[in-house]
Amino acid sequence: MIALQSSLDGQRGTFKEMFEFFNARDFAIGGGWDIDGGFFDLKMGADEEKGMFYFLRIPGIPEQGNFGEDDAVIRLGTPFLLVHHYQNDQDDTARYRTYTAVIDQFASPVEKDAPAPDEWVQRTKDWLRKIEEEFAHR
Repeated sequence: MIALQSSLDGQRGTFKEMFEFFNARDFAIGGGWDIDGGFFDLKMGADEEKGMFYFLRIPGIPEQGNFGEDDAVIRLGTPFLLVHHYQNDQDDTARYRTYTAVIDQFASPVEKDAPAPDEWVQRTKDWLRKIEEEFAHR
């Protein structure tokens, strides 16, 4: 995880405003969110040959109400570049469950927070600057 200095840090708005702004720019609500907070995630790209996926992640912290409620007041946290490194072959831990007759074939991450190549750090910073400019003029 690489924290990125940003004018978005500390910005406030309703969840609905934030969701609409980020959703219009291809961000999604990242997994693992709950009423206490969540993330606006943008998949920046991937190097599928190496199993690397790059995300710009912007935390959303509710100050009033709950994350996910339209009228909740959300404060944005420090954006960061997150790199997930996945296995690019079949998961060794896949197992057959006779009670469900399902094969669990999805690969587990090798590293949930892998190091980021300099070119991806710069790409993410450049993209973040565009988002900041659009946010300032919304």
